[in-house]
Amino acid sequence: MCIRDSPDGGQISIDYIMHPEVNAAFADQTPIIILLPGLTGDRYCGYMKAIIAEASLRLYKCVVLNHRGCSKTPIITPKLYCAGSLEDTTEGMRAIKNRYPKNPLFGIGISLGGTLLGNYAAAEGNNCGLKGIVLICTPFEFLACSKSNSLFGFYNLGMAYGLKRKLREHIEQLKPLEKKYGINLE
Repeated sequence: MCIRDSPDGGQISIDYIMHPEVNAAFADQTPIIILLPGLTGDRYCGYMKAIIAEASLRLYKCVVLNHRGCSKTPIITPKLYCAGSLEDTTEGMRAIKNRYPKNPLFGIGISLGGTLLGNYAAAEGNNCGLKGIVLICTPFEFLACSKSNSLFGFYNLGMAYGLKRKLREHIEQLKPLEKKYGINLE
């Protein structure tokens, strides 16, 4: 895992995952799949493991761009990630493109990661550096999705529990938000 500083002083992490049969030097022609996980996901969640395993069978290199606070990435500023901010995604993509300037790059984004990847590709246009992207289960209209009671509310409940778990992991770093916004994080 590589920790990368964001422009605002926060940190993201990038996991470089390689199949043992691929040369460690990574030939310029080795395709790289950049993965952006969902809301509380990282390289260790089930769907990411499945994608990484399948890509590894085909000798692709996988790079996981983790959100702030995920995959044991410390939160050092009172800012989490959100689909409306592309700073962390842009910084992570820049780091990956600089590390592998000649390799063909592809992107796969799942759920919130798909929203970030789609927004990044739209904002950067032809300069995004990606040969193609796949967006899986991506919410394009957040307001409509938030009003949805999908699967009788179980899906929303699951997301809420995942977010609470992330907040608890980083409660001390987020304490300054209580006073600033008049909220109670406990």
